[in-house]
Formats: sequence, C-alpha cells, structure tokens
Amino acid sequence: MLLSLICSGLNAERLADKKPRLKTDNLAKEGSLIVERFYDTVFTGLPESVRDFSEQCLITTDGVRLPYPLRSIATEQLATAEQIQKLIDKRLIHRENHEDGDRIELVHDRLAQIVLQRRQAGAQRKQALQQQKIRRRWVIGIVTVFIALIVFAGLMFDARQQAPKAKTKAQQAWLDATAMRLAAEGESMTSGARFGGTNKGCSKYWPVIGCRARPIPMKLYRLNTANTLR
Repeated sequence: MLLSLICSGLNAERLADKKPRLKTDNLAKEGSLIVERFYDTVFTGLPESVRDFSEQCLITTDGVRLPYPLRSIATEQLATAEQIQKLIDKRLIHRENHEDGDRIELVHDRLAQIVLQRRQAGAQRKQALQQQKIRRRWVIGIVTVFIALIVFAGLMFDARQQAPKAKTKAQQAWLDATAMRLAAEGESMTSGARFGGTNKGCSKYWPVIGCRARPIPMKLYRLNTANTLR
C-alpha cells in the first residue's frame, strides 16, 4: 500500500515536471515528502474534527498504530460514517473485521509516525495560541486599569477645582444672611422697637461690616431720658 502511494506520487511529480522518467536518485527523501504531502491533503474538504480524531485516536502516545472500533466512533460522535468512508477511499485507513465489531486502522507504520509529528505540532500550536490569549488578557487588563486610573485622577482633579468655588459660595451666602440680619436690626433700632439693645446684639457683627461697637455715653443717655420724661 505504501509503495503504491510513493509510486503514484513520483509519477505525479514526473508528469508535473514533464519528464520521461521517474526521479529515483533520492528515493528515501522524496518518498518521505510524498507521504507527508499525502497525509496533509487527505483531509481536504473534511472538518478539522476528523483530523483531530485521526491524530488523537488512531495512534498511541509514542506513535504506534492503534485500531479503533467503528461503533465507538458512532457512539462518541467523533466522525460520521460518510467521513470515515472517505478516509478509507483515500487509502489513509483500512477496515478490519473482528468478532466484536469492525475496526479501522492506519494503513502503514510510516503514516503513524507522520500522524505523531502532526499531533505534536498541533499541540504546540494550541499551546502557543493559549499563551497568546493569556498575554492578550493581561494587556487588556492592564489597559483597563490604566484607563480607570486616568478617569479617577480626572474626577479627583475636577473635585479639587470645584471645592474652592463651593466654599466661596457658602461664605458668600453666610455674609448675605448676616448683612440682611444687620439691616433688619438697624431698621428696628431706628424705629425705636429695640432701643438700647442693638449695641449689645450687633457687637458681634461689627467685624463683618468693618467697624467696632461703641457704647452710648451715659450723659447722653441721661439727657435723652430726661427729655423723654418731660
């Protein structure tokens, strides 16, 4: 079976190069390349899962051919009957009859070695992809934290800018309220409603309006009182 495969590959190369004879000067190397190309082209038009099944189930961990029960393939939904038949027609595997059920197997030990190489290469690719995903997640996480820090810093800066304005507004409101109270007390004093009491009540507000409280002279107070009694 393998010899027939190599001969078909050599003949195909001869026809492609338009040469009258087969190239057999380096048959070992050319034969190995032909088998590898054959294996890689067998799965054309088939799902990746079929190739994974071949590389994971049809050889042992050290690259020895391993027969696999057909009914297990159907039960575990590893491949359809049509897909298995295509692999048989392309001479990658053959079917064997057993008392406990039919099994499939790779047609040659040389193919088993190539399948092992492809399995190892696939595992390395998957590992590289996994590491790439992990690095991408790290980068996304770092960028997210950096953006969050920038936003937080901007909010803190804005809060500090707004704090003096809020403090100034509070002080201005207190000054306005104090001025309104002083105006009301001044109006009461001039109308005689709080005679003699304004001096003490307003003394604590004089710093606000920029002057100091001055007590009424006693002589003036007595004169005022005498005039009032008259």
